[in-house]
Amino acid sequence: MRFSNIAGFTTVSITGNRLPYAPRHLLTSSVGYVRATGLDAMIEGVYTGSQFGDDLNTVPGTPDGQRGLIPGHAIFNLTLNYPVEAMRTTFFFTTKNLFDRLAIVDRARGLLPTAPRVVQAGLRWDF
Repeated sequence: MRFSNIAGFTTVSITGNRLPYAPRHLLTSSVGYVRATGLDAMIEGVYTGSQFGDDLNTVPGTPDGQRGLIPGHAIFNLTLNYPVEAMRTTFFFTTKNLFDRLAIVDRARGLLPTAPRVVQAGLRWDF
């Protein structure tokens, strides 16, 4: 038999409860396209199913945000690469969290959100 490690609940049995931060479903998939000119594009989808923020499997969020259900969410990422062989350079563009989706990802220190949309661009030079 397992018991909760949350102060004030250490005599509550949690046998059979899902582990904190262990979603039943995780899925990552991507689709890419490469043109003969060298342009390489890829979109990636990352789905994380619902999960609990505590071993009691609390569903409603607590006022301090440290316990409760974390709803499932999906984010999308985009990557573009374009090589220019004459310059021995590849130009790249990446966007993470393409649609700027806001979701809860952590409750250990209160409600922590996903990272906002991040855009990166640059080049790689081979010498």
